[in-house]
Amino acid sequence: MSELQKYLIDFMHKVLDRVGGREAGSRQEKIASEMVEAEFSKYCDETISEPFTVAPRAFLGFMPWIVVTYWVSLIVYWNTPLISLLLMSVALVVFIEQFVLSHPFLDPLYKKSESRNLTGIIKPSGEVRQRLFFNAHVDSAYEFTIWYIFKGANIIFMVAGILAIFYMEILAIIKVVFDLAGHGDKPFLTTMGYIAVALVPFTIPFLFFVSRRVVPGASDDLSGVATMIGIARRVKEMKDRGELPKHTEIRFLALGSEEAGLRGSIAYVKQNSIVVRVGQRV
Repeated sequence: MSELQKYLIDFMHKVLDRVGGREAGSRQEKIASEMVEAEFSKYCDETISEPFTVAPRAFLGFMPWIVVTYWVSLIVYWNTPLISLLLMSVALVVFIEQFVLSHPFLDPLYKKSESRNLTGIIKPSGEVRQRLFFNAHVDSAYEFTIWYIFKGANIIFMVAGILAIFYMEILAIIKVVFDLAGHGDKPFLTTMGYIAVALVPFTIPFLFFVSRRVVPGASDDLSGVATMIGIARRVKEMKDRGELPKHTEIRFLALGSEEAGLRGSIAYVKQNSIVVRVGQRV
């Protein structure tokens, strides 16, 4: 093992022993970020801390409500498919906005806390004409209960559960159309409804999709943070030897709250629109 490898592994042990799990926006995340800042300050010309507000439970906290909506939609499907369609449409909008697109759609409804992004900058000797970014995130995830219980089989429940949401939406649309056309009693509509019933067991694990336990996150993404520190150290050595490109600024981003739906990345782009503006190489 090289001296650099030992140095980075020791850093990871220090964070894990002192801090452990690092929930987005928590005191533990802040302490870990400060430990990273202490390392950045050894090798970077400047460090910048940028706070932002985050709702840690919003990103995945809505999952149980999606499941309940599915069940209610299935119950009313037989007699009032329009209500079923409306319920599933709302559920799909929430799922796509909050989970697929990582938009803060439901964040205003959840408790807030403060997180921060940390940037270490190694400046070039000349004018900045391009920037090179390295990034990793300081926070760690909640334990995914569905993964812990079902192990490798979790993918079956994940895929089937997500497909069930889209299936129920399509099914409700078809039922509404046939009802309006006066053919709502077609046998195949009943069969398709029974298929939706058969999918119910695959939705149940989503009631417990994540726990409140925060995992240590050694590989996701403390190892990435440590690797980034190692790169910063090597780049500093290159700069001291005059080997860096004259016009390239190098930035190391230790982002906060990535496990809360990429909130750290989103906040960084909003707060640094000039730095990442179009026309610069990233």
